[in-house]
Formats: sequence, structure tokens, C-alpha cells
Amino acid sequence: MNLFCEEVHKLPDTWTPTFDLSNHEKVSARNDYAEKPLKKVVEEIVERKNGDRMQRNMPYFVRLVVDYIVNRETR
Repeated sequence: MNLFCEEVHKLPDTWTPTFDLSNHEKVSARNDYAEKPLKKVVEEIVERKNGDRMQRNMPYFVRLVVDYIVNRETR
């Protein structure tokens, strides 16, 4: 198989996310909100509790529908 490329294109680095961190109160509130579940998980790990920590909480009806779809596609 012979491959030939006549042009080389270099694309800019556009995948790097940018965040607006100018509002310190908003950033602090967002960090506090994110740290609450993390503290709970860390405590459970330290206490060596068993469980699935990868599942997010969702309404019961939504979980039923999602479980049905996932189970139907895995069979």
C-alpha cells in the first residue's frame, strides 16, 4: 500500500478549556458544591464501606427507564 500526502496542516490547540475565574464568590460556591459529594466518598473509602460510588443519584422513574434500556441492549 502506497500512501502519499502532499500537504501538512497544523491545527491550533483548541481543545484546552477556558474558565472565567474572575468572580471569586461564584468560583468558591461552585467548589464548595463539588466538594460535598467528594468528602462523602472519601469518608466511605476511609471507612472501607462497600458500595458503588460511580452511580449518581437520579429520580426513581428515570432509573427504571434507564435500567430497562440498558438491560434490553445488553441481552
